[in-house]
Amino acid sequence: MKEFKDIIYMCNKLIVEAALKGMHIRLPFKMGVLKIVKRVCNPENLKLNYKHYNETGEKLYHLNEHSDGWYGRWDWTRYGLISNIVCYSFIPSWDNARACSKAFFEKNGYKRFSE
Repeated sequence: MKEFKDIIYMCNKLIVEAALKGMHIRLPFKMGVLKIVKRVCNPENLKLNYKHYNETGEKLYHLNEHSDGWYGRWDWTRYGLISNIVCYSFIPSWDNARACSKAFFEKNGYKRFSE
């Protein structure tokens, strides 16, 4: 059982590394495509910087200036060939979500992802 668990962890790690390089990962049995997509920040829906607000009382919003206003999200594009596939969802682990964020903090890191 331990060997099987190690194989699954290694496979998932390789999938995440490929997605962070900007690749689209086609899942087996026509279960869809896993990728990281970039989105433009909506100026009407900016996130409040709570640390700055709690320290000074002044409202300051995150503008994502490090990535020219882009942010990244994990995306699972599902195909409709499997019954009840809409009942499933993809929620990345905290580590994988942070890895996506760190990829956008790299110099011109956001340019390797598709919209």
